[in-house]
Amino acid sequence: RDAMANVVTKHPRVKQMLIQFYRERLLANALRASPLLRALPEADKKALSTSFRPGAYPDGATIIQEGQPSEFVQLVLRGTCAASHRSGERYPDLREGDLFGEVSMLTNGVATATVTALGPVLTLKLSAQDFKARVLQDSAAMLAVKKLAQARLARTAKLDAQTLEEADLVEDTRV
Repeated sequence: RDAMANVVTKHPRVKQMLIQFYRERLLANALRASPLLRALPEADKKALSTSFRPGAYPDGATIIQEGQPSEFVQLVLRGTCAASHRSGERYPDLREGDLFGEVSMLTNGVATATVTALGPVLTLKLSAQDFKARVLQDSAAMLAVKKLAQARLARTAKLDAQTLEEADLVEDTRV
């Protein structure tokens, strides 16, 4: 570490090159880890990697709020996120390589779950415009994203129905 600090002090360009190498390697690994993005052609992955913006969230931070529009599709780079329904039911945790925010992008609507950081979380954020232009233009990626979104929407619909049913039962007991 000390030797590298000396090299970087003497040759500042080395630091820039190391940061660039680290960024490229991290992005390549993240794209390879994502089941939805790994099918993209290499040229598209490279173009996509320049569109990502970093997101850093402390433990307990709300990243996406259910019922609010989501500005980004995010790829979990490091850490774990909890996804929950307004009823309090938890969806499976989101881990490295998982995407979230895609439902809001596909439907041009609001988020169907609240996503919260479980410990420090690093994400790669992709704007709706870049997501649509760079990911949804690929037929295989589009199909994978649609399947994921449909599964998540079906889960949410089931929880919404249960919540509504429970609310009706509460009302019925008061009559």
